[in-house]
Amino acid sequence: MIKAMENKNSCGHDLLSNRMIKNEKVWFATILTTLINELLTEGLFPEMLKKAVVIPIFNKRDTTN
Repeated sequence: MIKAMENKNSCGHDLLSNRMIKNEKVWFATILTTLINELLTEGLFPEMLKKAVVIPIFNKRDTTN
């Protein structure tokens, strides 16, 4: 999954960029595997991970706006 991520420098709420994660994939894979397994075992999902930044990109050809 880490290899499939795009090389972007932008960050989300976690302040981590895809490029940072890809550069340290062994370390992040170990931490993320442990974290995800624990969340699935406990049935919890952190509030911070439920947030998203949505930026609409309008089609130039759309004449309804």
